[in-house]
Amino acid sequence: MKATLSSSILSEIHGNKLAWHWPQYQSTLGKEDLCAYDAGGMAKPPLWWNTLPQKLMGKYQSAAFIEWRYFSILSPDFHGICGFSLFNPEHHLPQFAEGGLIAIVAGALDGAAEKLQQDTHHRAGEELEKIQEFCFMHVFPMETVIFHGENRQNVSASHDGIELKIDMVDLQTADIQLEMEGGVSVRLRHQALPGSPVLPPVTATDFRTVPGAHWTIFNPSPVAQVSGTVLVRPGLLRQSEAAPSVHNPNFVSPPLASRLDNGFVKIQITDAPGYYEHSFGLNPMPLHGWDFLFVPTPEQRAGLVLQTYRGSADASYLEVMWQQSNAEWKVLHVPVSQCSIDWSETSWHPALRVHVPRKRTIKAQLDGYQIEIQNKIFAEIPFIRAHSPVVRHFFIAEEISATSWKVIDAQGKVCVDVKDALSGGETARGRWYYSLQGLFALSAAKPF
Repeated sequence: MKATLSSSILSEIHGNKLAWHWPQYQSTLGKEDLCAYDAGGMAKPPLWWNTLPQKLMGKYQSAAFIEWRYFSILSPDFHGICGFSLFNPEHHLPQFAEGGLIAIVAGALDGAAEKLQQDTHHRAGEELEKIQEFCFMHVFPMETVIFHGENRQNVSASHDGIELKIDMVDLQTADIQLEMEGGVSVRLRHQALPGSPVLPPVTATDFRTVPGAHWTIFNPSPVAQVSGTVLVRPGLLRQSEAAPSVHNPNFVSPPLASRLDNGFVKIQITDAPGYYEHSFGLNPMPLHGWDFLFVPTPEQRAGLVLQTYRGSADASYLEVMWQQSNAEWKVLHVPVSQCSIDWSETSWHPALRVHVPRKRTIKAQLDGYQIEIQNKIFAEIPFIRAHSPVVRHFFIAEEISATSWKVIDAQGKVCVDVKDALSGGETARGRWYYSLQGLFALSAAKPF
């Protein structure tokens, strides 16, 4: 059932790295076959594929489409993300799946990572009792979303009193504005560290989920700096829960709620480490899944990104980068076959109803270089929704963590050595929503 993307379509999509790619996919779906199969006989299409009308195949492909722009901020004052994802953009099968452009602003405030690191006795799910954090989600229906700019790189949306604007100034620079009257206000500039590399896109076509499944990962800014403000007003309390809830995905932790009772909270961010990724493709949730880590350290002019996607070797790899003494950047792209990735500590998360990592131990080698990584996860911000059966059985755990890593060359020289840097990442996959605890995720081992 393996399929590859038509080379001509793929070339066209990759030719404009700045654009939102959904308009390009949308113009193709239903008009021609987006997928071309291996003619060598190793992976012929299933018989039912050719018996279904092209119009129906277009609807299936549209429903399986996902595209996100993921902006991370790793400041002690705000350790979190501003994420924007298109999914099922034409809203097919509405009785089973949501659709639209979802905006997620979520983070932990006031040195949360340091506080949790010092408290070694807390149990999973108790983080909300100890730190100030919040999660805000909103789905903009596609009829409210406007792509604009010469390359359709910018997006604006307005719905239910919430205004969104993302302007891509260039490939490595974004201006983000999100305003919710009385609730959350975000104004950020997210910009790559000057001179830092743009990592080339990686397209995986080896998924064995559904015909035509593929995924492109693009990191224009693996090492970025972020400046701006995040404002949280008391009005957010009226639309949020006191803990993560599938019925209302917005939540404000009790310590932050107590602070908001006395007025708004303004977070000023100046040159904080950041990470930006723009990825897209066809692979429907909850068949999707990933285990993901990033450690941008602009002050040391270095960065690390781990991508592992469920069911794909092509989309599973480690990339490390650092600026050398001659001012040139060295980038190592390490296939997953050259990596050892171990969830050396895990715990059960009662809200997510799955096991999540508490520590990742990663070792890798390539071209004489030895890479050693210790990633400690102190807390998760749960992204869970019950608005339709598809999203109900899928979770994302946004991680609050710190990471130490180093690279040693063949002569024993330490090329880069990062100690306890703030880091981010996610674990995401299908889960069992109902009362049979963790039917799909009881194992504490790495799930893929």
